[in-house]
Amino acid sequence: MARRNLELRELTGRLTVVPRVLAGRPLVAGAVALVLLAATVTFGLLHLRESAVAQARTDAVAAARQAVPQLLSYDHTTLEAEIPRRLDLLTGTFRDDYGQLLHDVVLPAAAQSALVTSAEPKESAVVSEDGPDLVTVLMFLNQTTTAQGAPPDAVGSRVRVTMERPEDRWLVSELTPV
Repeated sequence: MARRNLELRELTGRLTVVPRVLAGRPLVAGAVALVLLAATVTFGLLHLRESAVAQARTDAVAAARQAVPQLLSYDHTTLEAEIPRRLDLLTGTFRDDYGQLLHDVVLPAAAQSALVTSAEPKESAVVSEDGPDLVTVLMFLNQTTTAQGAPPDAVGSRVRVTMERPEDRWLVSELTPV
C-alpha cells in the first residue's frame, strides 16, 4: 500500500522516489507560493497603512492642541500684528474665511471693548480620519474673555477641528463650534 503513493522519477540522472501527492503538480505548488507571497505583501501594506493612520491621529491631535488656542485666543493690543502667524496655521478656504472674519468682525470688536480672550484645551479626541492626511478632532476648551470694565467671563466650549496635512505639517482646514 505504501508503494502506491510513491512514484519513481529521474532527476539529475538518478532515479528518485517522489510522493505521488507532489508528482505532476509543480504548477499547483507554484500557484500556492504566489498566493502566499501576495497575501504577505498585502497584509504588510495594510499594516503599514494602519501604522501611518495611527501616527496621523496622534500627530493631528497634537497639532490641533497647539493651533486652536492660538486661533481662539487674542489680545486687542497685539491681534493685528499676529494675523500672519495665525494664517500660517490654516489651509484651504478656511484660511481666507478666518482672515476675513478677523478683519471684519474680531479686530473692530476687540479694539472697541479692549477684549482679551484666552482659550485652553482640556480634552481632545479623534472623531474620524480619512487616511493619513485628513483627521477630524473634537476638542473641549475653557475660554476666558475679559472686556474693559467687565468681570472676566469663563465658559466651556467644544469645537470640531479638521486637520489636513497638505505637505509636511498639519494645518487647520475647518473649525466649527459644536
